[in-house]
Amino acid sequence: SSSSSSSNSSSSSSSDLKAPDIDDIAALKTPQFWLLGTSFFCMASGGFCVMSVAKPLMNEVFSARLPELVTASFAAKYVLVLAACNMGGRLGWAALSDKIGRRATFGLVTASSVPLWCSLPWVIEQVMVSGSSVPLYAFIGGTGLAITVMGAAFATLPAYEAELYGPKHVGAIHGKMLFWPAAAAFAGPSMIM
Repeated sequence: SSSSSSSNSSSSSSSDLKAPDIDDIAALKTPQFWLLGTSFFCMASGGFCVMSVAKPLMNEVFSARLPELVTASFAAKYVLVLAACNMGGRLGWAALSDKIGRRATFGLVTASSVPLWCSLPWVIEQVMVSGSSVPLYAFIGGTGLAITVMGAAFATLPAYEAELYGPKHVGAIHGKMLFWPAAAAFAGPSMIM
């Protein structure tokens, strides 16, 4: 009897919790919207930047230093690896967010992307200086992980927005949030051209 009364009180207290109900216009006025959007822009810019030059980077830069290894076939496989990492990032990070929460996942994704992107110029230099395949594979692994970050942002952000603003207006809010990766699709590739 006491267990049934305690379960009734816990179910009534959980039903008393109400999700936020913030519309898209009000969401635009929150700092969270702009911080998430800026993070989304940065993660997507890096991903679009790498994907836009993946095959030419392999063919024109790395093949000159490692011609026996870096062939047209190798470059095409690298592009395939990046696509798989994007998909893996969407699935893997989304599954992790179910376990540790959206906020923790988005924070981890954002924080982990910074050292990944900052290390890539050094790794490229190591390939060119050493002529070894080890830094080349480190570059492939680093860019693959960085692409998972972009996939993670696309996969986890709508659910995170629903937690922040409530599910009722998440479609309109996420529609406005998609401005950031759209801008990144232009900004990312133009960073290196």
